[in-house]
Amino acid sequence: MTDENLIITIRVIRSFHHRNLKNLVIKNVNKNIYIKDLKQIINQEIKKSSLPPPFKTFTYDTLKIEHVPFKAKSNDPVINCEDDETLILQDDQILANTIVVNETEISYFSMSDYLEYKSNRNVEIG
Repeated sequence: MTDENLIITIRVIRSFHHRNLKNLVIKNVNKNIYIKDLKQIINQEIKKSSLPPPFKTFTYDTLKIEHVPFKAKSNDPVINCEDDETLILQDDQILANTIVVNETEISYFSMSDYLEYKSNRNVEIG
């Protein structure tokens, strides 16, 4: 791995209310790519991974930084619901121009599901 490449963990969130999420480690991610290109790479990795079929067919549209190494973590076990303005990655950003560093955890989810979860954080069990 060079200084231009990162290892990132993608927290693929299928359902916020059911806490249905899986981690996917992606290696050798060039930090000079656009976020929209990173999403394409993640989608390809999801399709060829061993994740269950519901994860492979779901439509994801948003990346949000969940945890940067050596920083505090959120108390919410599903996703950090704070600082959306700074932590949600925009398609026209370059990865190197964000706070993403090696071994950062990034959540990948549907924005409409996220907004619903933020308005009502009840978790369904069963």
